Amino acid sequence: MRERIALAVVLSCSLGLVACKRPEKPAEAAASAEATRSVVPVETVRVRPEPVSQDLVVNGTVIPRAQVQVLPKASGRLLTLSVQEGDRVSRGQIIARLETPELEWQLRQQESGILTAQANLEQARDNLTRISDLARDGAVSQAQLKAAQTQVKVAEAGIAQSRAAINLLKSQLSNGTVTSPISGVVVTRHVDPGALAGPSTPLVTIADTSALQVKLPVAERDLGLVREGGQVTVESVALPGEAFRGRVAEIAPLVDAQTRLIHVKVDLPAPGRLKVGMNVSTRLKGPAHAALVVPSAAIVTDGAEEIVFVAQASQAVRVAIAAGIRDPLRTEVVSGLKPGDAVIVKGSSFVKDGDPIAVNGGK
Repeated sequence: MRERIALAVVLSCSLGLVACKRPEKPAEAAASAEATRSVVPVETVRVRPEPVSQDLVVNGTVIPRAQVQVLPKASGRLLTLSVQEGDRVSRGQIIARLETPELEWQLRQQESGILTAQANLEQARDNLTRISDLARDGAVSQAQLKAAQTQVKVAEAGIAQSRAAINLLKSQLSNGTVTSPISGVVVTRHVDPGALAGPSTPLVTIADTSALQVKLPVAERDLGLVREGGQVTVESVALPGEAFRGRVAEIAPLVDAQTRLIHVKVDLPAPGRLKVGMNVSTRLKGPAHAALVVPSAAIVTDGAEEIVFVAQASQAVRVAIAAGIRDPLRTEVVSGLKPGDAVIVKGSSFVKDGDPIAVNGGK
């Protein structure tokens, strides 16, 4: 019985306390909720004008600055080809020899013929001397004298013709020995000894790898971003973490009518780890202009908008922006910010519009 009475007293007191408690006003409730919101530590950076440029990224191929196909000047069967792919050759080095028996026979024939021509010349000169003596005595006519003089001239012309033919054949025979026109590396060997070769048959391809270039196909619409002498950064997936500096050396004078592409060549520095035939990615530096920029990491995507948070009076304020030129580190802000705004760069993903913040550091 005593326990029931005590329980009743306790319940009566509890109900009385609930009934007597004063309800909170809306303003007081909001203030209480604001007090319970945690302060987010952030870091900021001041927005200021910086030079930015519209860069152009294009994939290209490393090529030698000079590359030639070696073709023989004469025709014949290939006797020897003394170089292999990868061999380094010097300018003027003998790399192949052709078999040219027909030329050798023609040379012997011309050398024999010149002996006959010389004999004919001696005979014509002797005859002219005899006719001249007779003409002084009036024993022969002037027509006979003129005919003898003509025979001498014909014999002399025959000798000159034979000598020219001999020189031509000797030159053609020398063309049977093929030399390298440049110093470089043999990149392709097209034939093997025993094959028939001629002026239309390439024997080897030689590349001068002491100077390399990158060949780029640039779209017609991007041609305004390319200028001779412009700086280029070259990278290859085969050499991660390495970047090479180049310079625009040549812009083709014509745009391909089918592809609407124009070829651009970029000079590379002294040969290093880049090799002929490599596929590379290039970034061509465009003309610079001053603009407001923010770190790319500060930009947050909110639906269809891009936003940043600005520190104002210890609060995070949401600001919608329009972005311009981008790169992995910086982004141009076309509208939405003004110089001096403190953009949150660390902690932006943990705040909402109006959240209290504590700026731990900034620039």
